[in-house]
Amino acid sequence: SSLLNIVALARAGSRLFWQSPSASSGRDAAPPAVTLPLGERLAMLLMIFGLVAVAVMASDLSRYVAGSAAQLEQVPAYREAVIGRDPLPTTVPR
Repeated sequence: SSLLNIVALARAGSRLFWQSPSASSGRDAAPPAVTLPLGERLAMLLMIFGLVAVAVMASDLSRYVAGSAAQLEQVPAYREAVIGRDPLPTTVPR
């Protein structure tokens, strides 16, 4: 019964939140149509396609991230790649 209460309160709150001012006066008016500029539409489509790509390529992405994490755990190899085996002599005057 508590689950039904939560669902009922969520639905009521959602209706109250999304209710337009004209609907609060008792009239059933259709909400005005919203048109987005082309740039916003393209950005939204790009995000949706990105989410679909992540869902489709999840195993490849997981392998890539696991490989990156494994490389980050190899601190000596990182130091050797960045600094080298023999450090350069200092050029700081004494």
